[in-house]
Amino acid sequence: MNRTTLSRIIRRVEFSMLNNFQSAPQTVLINSIPKAGTHLMSSMLNEIPQLSISLDLTDLDKLMNDDARLRLFKSKTKESTQGIWLGHIPYTKSIDQLLLELNIPVIFIYRDPRDIVVSLLHYAIKNENHIYHEILREQDASSALQTLIRGYGNGTHHYELSHTSIPSLSNYVNAYSAWIDSKNCIAISYEDLMGINQDENLDRLCNYLNLNRSVKKLLKRGIGNKASSTLREGKIKTWTSEITNDAQKEINAQAWTDSSLKTFFHG
Repeated sequence: MNRTTLSRIIRRVEFSMLNNFQSAPQTVLINSIPKAGTHLMSSMLNEIPQLSISLDLTDLDKLMNDDARLRLFKSKTKESTQGIWLGHIPYTKSIDQLLLELNIPVIFIYRDPRDIVVSLLHYAIKNENHIYHEILREQDASSALQTLIRGYGNGTHHYELSHTSIPSLSNYVNAYSAWIDSKNCIAISYEDLMGINQDENLDRLCNYLNLNRSVKKLLKRGIGNKASSTLREGKIKTWTSEITNDAQKEINAQAWTDSSLKTFFHG
């Protein structure tokens, strides 16, 4: 028996004992705005032996309407792949209803928009394959940050994400905000997983997934796992040292007219 097989057996026994020998969900959808914590949550759930990433639904954010998203969602999930589904899915009523009918639990993880925009700035400039790279690469950091806040092309007016359009921060958040109120979904902030409210929210997560609260031990181990190509620092409130006064004024102006944006603010 090799070391990998032995480790897998040990993990299964550990989980079974912590969870009173009850099984974990077979399929879970983790949904978020990009750079809001998708990989943090997947790292946590990966500590549960029965769950591993099985389906990538992150391209649904490129589609502009409910019908197009629903068609792609059905196409990608028609084989009923079990495991962790990763998604960047703007709120789509028909998908929300379908997930309810399929009895698939949905975890919506959200984050302070100011930290999202800072994380997105670093990632898009560094990654040549990112959809925004060509728009941002010729700009200095301050101008690129303003572009991500104000939007670019058609994205200044409505949610549109493409090689020629960046949604404004307000349009970005508005596209996802209704997931917070979905009856089929648990919404947890990145800040609450990384901060002083961690235990309380891990209890909420365990209750939602019908896991024994002792499983928090495994989920916490996943929080400490930094092995992700998209995780830059895994910290909260990094925006306080990176967002300029002008950029903060721009965000505040959007928040003044957009209650959804303010809902996502943390502290």
